[in-house]
Amino acid sequence: MARRGEGGAAPTGPAGPPAACTTGLPRKGPCERRRLKALVSEQLSQDLLR
Repeated sequence: MARRGEGGAAPTGPAGPPAACTTGLPRKGPCERRRLKALVSEQLSQDLLR
């Protein structure tokens, strides 16, 4: 029962950051936060499915 925009079926898996972020600044920024947020939400959904 994952909310919309969450879940294990995320289009951008653990392969790496989306292409839009590779052209940005190398240091941590909004893209890094977005990646971490997606990672945490995915882990939460995995825990809920257990």
